[in-house]
Amino acid sequence: MSRKIPSQGSNSDWDVEECKRAYYEAAEAYDNLMKEEPQFQFEVIFDEEKETTIQKIKRWISKRKPPFNTILMHLFSYVELWYWEGKLKQTMSGVDSQIEELHELWDNEHSITIRVEERPSGIEGLPTLSIRSPFVDKGSNESEFSMETSSTEIKVSDPWDESI
Repeated sequence: MSRKIPSQGSNSDWDVEECKRAYYEAAEAYDNLMKEEPQFQFEVIFDEEKETTIQKIKRWISKRKPPFNTILMHLFSYVELWYWEGKLKQTMSGVDSQIEELHELWDNEHSITIRVEERPSGIEGLPTLSIRSPFVDKGSNESEFSMETSSTEIKVSDPWDESI
């Protein structure tokens, strides 16, 4: 004979075996819940000031729920390709303009005029030579001789110039 246990506020009675079964099911569900490792989702952003717009958009897409995150990620991959191609073109045009400026600077730099001055010295037949160029004369305050000097200008061509 099985004993009946009255349920809460209802007219039907429970059997002892049903109560045991319900208790064991609840205990098993609780044990399974306790066995699961807690899952934490977090993200690390090392330097928010250096985070690019592309990274911010990808992070925003990853927070969307499926299937939108997958669809948005595929669509954004095309936008990202366009972005990097444009960035590459922009950078290369900047590099090209810098190269042109550098070549212009080098062209002006290699047109050097060197002056060779010949002065009489204290020894007869042996003149004193002095070489003048913008690089040598930068800080020199050499006193001028009152003796007669002859000056010769020599234009030095660029050794790397291919047009010669």
